[in-house]
Amino acid sequence: MLELHEEAWREILAHARRTAPEEACGILVGLRTETGFAALRAEPCRNIHPGDRTRRFLIDPGRQLAVQREARQQGLAIVGFYHSHPGGRAEPSAEDRAQAHPWTPMLIVALRGECAEARAWRCNPGGGCEETPVRIGPVTGSGPGASSLADGG
Repeated sequence: MLELHEEAWREILAHARRTAPEEACGILVGLRTETGFAALRAEPCRNIHPGDRTRRFLIDPGRQLAVQREARQQGLAIVGFYHSHPGGRAEPSAEDRAQAHPWTPMLIVALRGECAEARAWRCNPGGGCEETPVRIGPVTGSGPGASSLADGG
């Protein structure tokens, strides 16, 4: 399960709407829990894909390293990534599957006008993806079962 703090959700949604028609992308920071992952905050990133950013994204590696360092200093970790599909579906494309960080949640936000749909996926190294439940609201992942695995795994 991916628990997503409501403030992180608001940030992701605002970022996706602000960036459309290009794909928005970013990093989820939080904790690994007994039931999955707890994203306490979202870190919006610039889409630096050199091609068609309306259909592809690439998170700036320098920004990803900076977020990872900051998270570790706070006892947190990168627990997932997000990106948007403006006008599309909240399902991983072939490109998403190929680029996914294995077993790490990938939250996809589909935008259609004022409507938004969010679904999370975990992909294996071969590109097969399985949907994982998403819960938006208060995050319960900071209790005794939580850990701060820096690799998100």
